[in-house]
Order: sequence, then structure tokens, then C-alpha cells
Amino acid sequence: MLGGDSIFRASAFSVALTHSNCGPRKEQARLLVGASALSKDASAESLRNVTNQFQENEVLLSDVLQQAAEDQKQSQNYMQALGAYWTARP
Repeated sequence: MLGGDSIFRASAFSVALTHSNCGPRKEQARLLVGASALSKDASAESLRNVTNQFQENEVLLSDVLQQAAEDQKQSQNYMQALGAYWTARP
């Protein structure tokens, strides 16, 4: 149920940050916050779509619960990215 350009872009940002040692930590943390926000938003939209599909009896409850768990994970990643940003030294 996950998909879309937002998740791809967020993943690309994460990969770029993982393999990049250049640039200050604060800038990397800022980029990670942006990537995490995109992932969080895409996950929330997917959860909304799956919930609507469930109401129309198009998907199972297990699909909704799986997407809800993914949404929670992305929200947690976003909060961790924010924490990393505010604790990063310039």
C-alpha cells in the first residue's frame, strides 16, 4: 500500500545522507528532518487511503493495521530526526 514519489524521494535523501560524510552535521540533520517529514506524510496518506478502502470492504483489517504500524514507525523516525537536528552541533 506504500507508494508514490514522496517515499522514493525520502529514501533517496536517507541514502544520500548515509553515504555522505561531507558537510556539517546540522545540515545533514536538517535534510534528514525533511526526508522524514516526506515519509511521514506519505505514510499518513497511505493510511488514510487504506482506511477508506477498508470502509468500502476492499481490503482486510490486517492491511489497515499493517499500514497503521508503518505510519507509527514513520512518525517515530520523524521525531528522532527532529531530536537529532536540535542536538546536532553546527
